[in-house]
Amino acid sequence: MSSPGSVPPAAAASRASSSTPRPYPGSASASRRFRGTIEPGPREATIAARPEIRPLAPAAADDDATVTALTGLVNEVYAESEKGLWADGAVRTTERELAGLVRAGEIAVARLDGRIAGCVRVHRLDPATSEFGLLAADPRHRGLGVGRELVRFAERRARAQGAGRMRLELLVPRERPHPSKEFLTAWYGRLGYAVAGKGTIEDSHPHLAPLLATPCDVMIYEKDLRAGTPIDDLAARLREFAADREWEPFHTPKNLAMAVAGEAGELLAEFQWLTPEESATVMTDPAAGARVRGELADVMTYLVRLADTLGVDLVEAAHAKLDESERRYDPETYRGTARKAPPLP
Repeated sequence: MSSPGSVPPAAAASRASSSTPRPYPGSASASRRFRGTIEPGPREATIAARPEIRPLAPAAADDDATVTALTGLVNEVYAESEKGLWADGAVRTTERELAGLVRAGEIAVARLDGRIAGCVRVHRLDPATSEFGLLAADPRHRGLGVGRELVRFAERRARAQGAGRMRLELLVPRERPHPSKEFLTAWYGRLGYAVAGKGTIEDSHPHLAPLLATPCDVMIYEKDLRAGTPIDDLAARLREFAADREWEPFHTPKNLAMAVAGEAGELLAEFQWLTPEESATVMTDPAAGARVRGELADVMTYLVRLADTLGVDLVEAAHAKLDESERRYDPETYRGTARKAPPLP
């Protein structure tokens, strides 16, 4: 049984250029802490370089500097993300507990430029189920997608070990909303996790209940690791396609972004001289419909390839953008009007 926690367009490319991307054809100790999940910060953003994530060797449990740094990071992140949920003096983990998890081979660390940027615990609950927790991303690297990449690493590791399901637990206050928990609920949903059950801290971890400053429940989330998304499948195929032809040097973010703009221009050309009414029926013309379909495919191909190169989850990013738009454009104020809303405060 795991313990709960909280995580937290410019110019088109010239096709004649040799640097332009080539086209694609048509358990836990009885301690006072939780083994839960945390991702600090309200938003994930585009990253210029993916963090390097590797499991810590069991021998690293004897590396005092590493254990101390990780313990401090976890406690710092959880103190902020779970503010108000715990009594004064309660901490998320200790060096002794963390060293034990490292020694068990359950801790992986994310590094950026060689420096620790986050960590996650991954372990088996049963032959079919793995669980991740102790997910923490350094707030000094907020917005770089460290938390998301750590979750992806945990899922890959679970699949490699034969697990078909991933689980996490989230501690949520029972009587009032909590901003970090509300964010996490949406964030995990965008990552494909759904509520699979709910319990109470008194039932699952009675020794921890006295440490709470407010009554809390334990929300259990699960994800089927056997079901990939269509975009994930497409990104993997495009990645393999480019690698087989040694085209990675051409697929820099700049070149790919230029290719997206170029293909979007070709798509626009199919509609430029049509009336609004004609544009609505373009797919009824077999020849025009085939051209539009092909241009849409080209735009999506380069967009998915660009996102994959940058480490951006397109579906998650789109949901996050839509969340922001829903806050900016409330229906009562903006229904039937195309005027632009002011930025969010």
